[in-house]
Amino acid sequence: MKKLIIITVLFLSAAVVVAQDPGMPDTVIVDSVYADLGQSYVDVDIYAVTDDSVMFYTMPITWSSGSEGIVPSEILYYYPLTYWYNSYSIMVDEHYIGMVGWGDGLFFLNTYGIRLRCWQIRFTIDSLAPPQIVAIDTTYDPINGSLLFGLIGGVESFTPQFVPGAIFYGNPADITEDMTLPSRITLLRNYPNPFNTSTTIEFTLAEPTEIELSIYNVLGQKIAILCDKRKPAGKHAITWDAGVAPSGLYFARLGSGGDSRAIKMLLLK
Repeated sequence: MKKLIIITVLFLSAAVVVAQDPGMPDTVIVDSVYADLGQSYVDVDIYAVTDDSVMFYTMPITWSSGSEGIVPSEILYYYPLTYWYNSYSIMVDEHYIGMVGWGDGLFFLNTYGIRLRCWQIRFTIDSLAPPQIVAIDTTYDPINGSLLFGLIGGVESFTPQFVPGAIFYGNPADITEDMTLPSRITLLRNYPNPFNTSTTIEFTLAEPTEIELSIYNVLGQKIAILCDKRKPAGKHAITWDAGVAPSGLYFARLGSGGDSRAIKMLLLK
């Protein structure tokens, strides 16, 4: 496995005074990607959405799954980070990546509310790796602290929202999308999507049948059952109230007998 650049940054998190974000909630979004069995690597993009002039960040990233064989090996940076003084990464015990960057005051990070790709992490895949879901999230870095954006001038900082992502390797059968549309059931897109707090999921049944409509997180864990009973033929709509569920990627899965269908949903709070 290629080794990431190992650099320890001790002073940066102390150089910024914590304050409230003066603009709208800024967000870091990790993409969710699919990889076929036999692929040797997969690239995961990380996006930023900000209306503030960010000149410093610390962004520890962790990954986890129930199996092994998929690990990060390389990080790429995109404009404007390519013009910053430094953008470094430190890999600790193959558990997380401590990512840190700071600029010179000219090429600050401000996407003006538009989603912009800023980082990309390449994960290498071992030839013996089994099908699995690799959840990608933020964590706490004991060297540089938690996820943090520092504003231009170095006197204010805030914690942006974070939307985790995942690698779906080998299309695990439990929750991934079945590209062959079943003849008896049809799961439509939820609305709104992305959503805040609640979203409505629509589906149609060609005939009366027993169905289960469930919600899964990126680890493949079933966290809610919205409907588990016989429903008549026709179009139906069920609302999921996400309640205290954290922001991130979720799946709605509709199953009936041997047929199933799943859709991706993005919760942003």
